[in-house]
Amino acid sequence: MEAAASFRMAMEREGYHQKLFQQTLDDLRRRLTDSAQPSVKLRSLQPDIDGTKDLMPSSAPDAAREVTREKARIVATERVREVIFGAQDGIISTVALVASVTGATSANSIVIIAGLAGALGGMISMSAGSYMSSKAEKELHVAEVDREAVEIMENPAEELAELIEVYQREGMSYDEALELATRISKDPELWLKTMAVKELGLDPEVAELESPIKDSLVMGLSFIVGAIIPVLPYFVLFPADSALLPAVGLALLALFGLGAGKGKMVSKSMVRSGIEIVVIGTCAAALGYLLGIGIPLLLGIEVPQ
Repeated sequence: MEAAASFRMAMEREGYHQKLFQQTLDDLRRRLTDSAQPSVKLRSLQPDIDGTKDLMPSSAPDAAREVTREKARIVATERVREVIFGAQDGIISTVALVASVTGATSANSIVIIAGLAGALGGMISMSAGSYMSSKAEKELHVAEVDREAVEIMENPAEELAELIEVYQREGMSYDEALELATRISKDPELWLKTMAVKELGLDPEVAELESPIKDSLVMGLSFIVGAIIPVLPYFVLFPADSALLPAVGLALLALFGLGAGKGKMVSKSMVRSGIEIVVIGTCAAALGYLLGIGIPLLLGIEVPQ
């Protein structure tokens, strides 16, 4: 009997919660019905209160320009990813390649041709890969924002309830969240931007500043600059065996500088970051050299010296 009574009480409580939630949704629908419905074509932001412009400080235009500059700066800073990734991959892959070829032959011409061919091929591959990945990422962000715009248009009550929930999770009371979400919902463009940031974690304005072509160019240029470094000693030191250590040393020095620069940008230890990438480069060069010696022996191939 006690179990049955407890179960009945729980069911009544759940029914009460369901009734409260339904009342909330009905209230939201009434509020939305009283206001203009959002259209597919989003309008420009306009003040909802007459005289708002008169209340804005004189520095508002400067503040707006600063916000735009900051967003552009963040996008440009994120492009450092292409610089570091491209240069690091160019140095490591090429030093491994020239070490491998040097392990098989002492002819500088063969090492130089292999190094330059690998550098050019890598530049093309990395540029194309960066362009396609950046383009796909941007298209995905745009598609997600467009999908959110459709959801706002077709299910405004649900989207408003979601925004209220977001603000409540950020520490607002229900009444505060309801008031703020209702005000935002009166401006379709602001509503969409807010939902994109709060729900999707995307900023439409930042997505517009992203450029797959620039990412591709930065990646390709960084790769070819990094790839040329280990090849340079082979132009002046003969035979190839005597150029290997200077090539590896120059590559490791460049890697350390790259790692230290990255560490400074992200406020990490420059020395630790530089050493970390140097260790990776050293392992790659050693492995490449061993492969250059071992593969011809394993396959019984005679390499011109």
